[in-house]
Amino acid sequence: MQIIVEKGTTVAKFAELDTTQINMMDDKITMVVAETDDMPEYDVLVGCHSSNDCFLFENVTDTPDDFLGNKYLYVAEVWKKNPNWEGE
Repeated sequence: MQIIVEKGTTVAKFAELDTTQINMMDDKITMVVAETDDMPEYDVLVGCHSSNDCFLFENVTDTPDDFLGNKYLYVAEVWKKNPNWEGE
């Protein structure tokens, strides 16, 4: 998996398959999500984050099964439950 993590907070924002092309730019993040049996290839624009405020971690093998954006922190390559998470 590839994980996009907010620099200041270490909040994990996105978890994407290794087949997703992720482009970290100064003003945005773009993704090209590869075609699967269920979905055609599609593009994603993340305008609220960029390379200025996020890190990209690649080849992550222990992403939590219940991952949702903002639910976890990713600190020094260790997953921690986000104490500010308000979901289930």
